[in-house]
Formats: sequence, C-alpha cells, structure tokens
Amino acid sequence: MTGYFSQFQIVGEVADMLMLNEPKKRLLVDISTDEPGHERKAFRKYPNRTTLTIEGDEQIAQFVQTFGIGDVAEMQGGITQTEYVPHKTTCIDTVLLVSSFRKLPRTRPGFGVTRAIKVQKGGAPYH
Repeated sequence: MTGYFSQFQIVGEVADMLMLNEPKKRLLVDISTDEPGHERKAFRKYPNRTTLTIEGDEQIAQFVQTFGIGDVAEMQGGITQTEYVPHKTTCIDTVLLVSSFRKLPRTRPGFGVTRAIKVQKGGAPYH
C-alpha cells in the first residue's frame, strides 16, 4: 500500500448546484469561501467559487435534502484528473470528488436559503 494521497477539505457557503445526467449522473456544487463581509457585486452574490462533484444516487439525494443555497458546508474528498468534465466551451480536467459532508451552523445572517438546482437539458452542460 502506498502512502501517497490527494485530498481536500473545504468550508464555505453553497453558492450553486447543477445536476448533470450525461455522460453519468453527478451533482456539481459550487462552494464560496469568501469571508463574511467580503465585498460582493450586486450581479454575483458569490464571486469566488470552487466546484465540487458528488456522485452516487444516495449521496446526491442526501446532499440535496440537507443543503440549500446559502447553507454552510464542510466537505472532504479526493482530487482526481481521470476525467474531463464539459464546462461551457472548455473542460475541467481536475475533479474534486466529495466523499463526506456536513452542514455547519449559519455564520452569515441575511442570506435566504433556497433549494434551487439547475438540471442539464440536452446538449452541453451549462454552469
């Protein structure tokens, strides 16, 4: 067994979610690590984001039932470069695959929580 590994841990607000059904089902989750009070432009509530991937029907369902936009999440997982994820007109070659997550108490008042998830519709996924 090797001692090599590639892991991540992130704590931030759920900024957006996008369900992809092709080529395989997965949920892309944008997490913002902006500090409370970070200056935000009116047109983009969460300017700095990291996109994480959740796979597996059970884990996707648990995440969707637990989190809404604006909730604070702590997530851990692994980093891979085995697949290319279509992203607008380019591809993301590094995938942050979530293995565990938990909801943390809200640290920033004033953000409404929604459970909006965008769903991929035929053709290339959008984000």
